[in-house]
Formats: sequence, structure tokens, C-alpha cells
Amino acid sequence: MKPYDGTDVWDVPDRRRLLHRDPAERIDAAVQWAVLAPSGHNTQPWKFRRIRDGLAVWADRSRRLKVVDPDDRELLMSCAAATTHLVVALRALELHARVTWLPAGDADLISEVRVDGPVLPSPTDLALFDAIPKRQTNRSPFHKMLVPLEALADAASLAEERGAFATVIPESKRADVAELIAHGDRQQMADKAFRQELADWLHANRTGSRDGIRGYSLDHGDLSSALGPTILRTFDVGRGQAARDRELATESPTLLLFETAVDSPADWVATGDALAMVWLHLTAEGLAGSFLNQPIETPALRSALAERLESNRYPQLLMRIGYPAEPHPFSPRIPPEDVLS
Repeated sequence: MKPYDGTDVWDVPDRRRLLHRDPAERIDAAVQWAVLAPSGHNTQPWKFRRIRDGLAVWADRSRRLKVVDPDDRELLMSCAAATTHLVVALRALELHARVTWLPAGDADLISEVRVDGPVLPSPTDLALFDAIPKRQTNRSPFHKMLVPLEALADAASLAEERGAFATVIPESKRADVAELIAHGDRQQMADKAFRQELADWLHANRTGSRDGIRGYSLDHGDLSSALGPTILRTFDVGRGQAARDRELATESPTLLLFETAVDSPADWVATGDALAMVWLHLTAEGLAGSFLNQPIETPALRSALAERLESNRYPQLLMRIGYPAEPHPFSPRIPPEDVLS
């Protein structure tokens, strides 16, 4: 038997093979697509529990990032994105679902997803569903080709429908934003606790890890991926990282900022919901993305970012968007059966 290497989950089944199954089996099957949602450092901080006619999505705070995400802001976004993937999958499996966000009673309960009847998915529904196993965090340089304005307008509409804003950084502000990203790199990498936490989630290429960031996701070969965590714990590499990320921010075709009018758990969940839908939409258009969240993860720089952009909203996520220059390898995932109960 082939050993599980953490990437097998991306090999999802043909949905048509599942349509004859009863609703309860299809609900369970949808978790295969939910676990492919994005998460900070690929921590996958979610659990799925069966409830009547559906599933509840719970935060697994044992997988939280205490240093870079002390308020669990990004953790809630990740759980919301997993919820949205779940809903997209259920619809493709011809099950209509309604979501209750942040039900009262337990801070770890992020959402309840209940199926309330059959549905015939539209071509758009199926395009989003098909995009799930294609979506990857691509940290490599992109082609110079411009992102179509229509795709960005659709992204803005999808985000606003979910209570968030997806705004393109204007060219006149790009240099300022790139400098804040570089400043964020230098601040974060100067913090030994930050480097230790990041190193804990970095893994060698040849490993059976089911979470975290393998070296190949950072374009590291086998040797550098094996040595990377030790080097990171030992040395402040902020200067080099700042230079690389400044170049990525400057050269990427589009920088897309997710913002909210208020900065509460409900807004973090709305951002995660918006992120999932926008990213699937962009993936269906052949586009790729990755994050440059350094100035948002640093409180003083987060305020500076809003000020530079003359915005009265709260920055939540900063993405770079473009056409991938080459296919990107899959990141590992925890098997669905290990997070479903």
C-alpha cells in the first residue's frame, strides 16, 4: 500500500459517483473538499462534527498561532473558508445548505451547515466546485500578464455580498504598500518567538507531515528545506525576506486587499467566507494567489496601511494575484476522516 504523504487528499473523487448516495453520505463526502481550504501556515485549525441534517465547523485552537495571530483572527477566517468550501461542495453534490455563522453558546463553534433540500447546481456552481482541488497558495513569481478587470470586479462583488470588501491596491500606492510589507518582514523576523513559531510549521520536503509548509512551497530544494527550520530559529533573516517580498509585491500584476467596516469576530468570519469565494472564482479564471499579510499581522503597521491607503476600514488580508508561471506542488492535508466525528 502506498504510504500516505499528506497530498493524497487532493485526488478527489468524481462527484458523479457520489450523486446516487443518500444525503447523509454526501454530507460526509463533502468534507473531502472542505479540508482543502486555505489556512495560515497550513495549520488546518478546524474540526467537523455531525449534527442533524448537516455538519458543525469547530475551531481547533490547539493548532492556533499564538505569536502571529494572538487574537485568532486568521484562525476564524480559516474555519470560515472551510465552511464555504463545504457549502460549495454540498451544492455540487445537489444538496442545498444554509449556514448559521457563530451560533451562540460556544466561542469555538464557528458555523452550523444544515441541508434543507435538493438543488440543481448551475454551471457557475460547478466551476467553483471544480476549482477547489486546483486552488493553491503560489508563492512563486507570476506572469506579467494583467488580471482582467472583469475578474476583479466580480471578486469585489462576491466579497461585498459576504460583508467584506476586496479592493485593488492602486498603482500610485503600490510602492508604499511594498515598503510596509518589507518593514513587516523585518519586524517579524527580528522577533525570536515569531521565528520559532514559523520554524515549528516548516517541514522538509521528504516528510510525512500532514500540515505546515513544506520547503517546496517556498521553492526550497531538499537540503535547504531540511536545514531551513534550524537556520530560521538561529538567524534573523528579515533583511533578505524583506527584499524578496518587496519584489513580489512590486512585480505582481495585482495586490488585492480584503477589508471590513468593523473589526470583530463576525467580520473575521465574513472575510474568510469572502476569501474562499473570491479565491475559487479567481482559480476558475486560471489565476493564482498568495498572501503578503506582514503589515496586517503587525498592529502598528496595520494602522499605517489603512492610513497610507486613506481608508477608514480595517485591513484583514493582503493577497497578490496573477497568472502562475508554472504549476505549484500540493501542500499536505490531514485526511478528512481524522477531522470528522
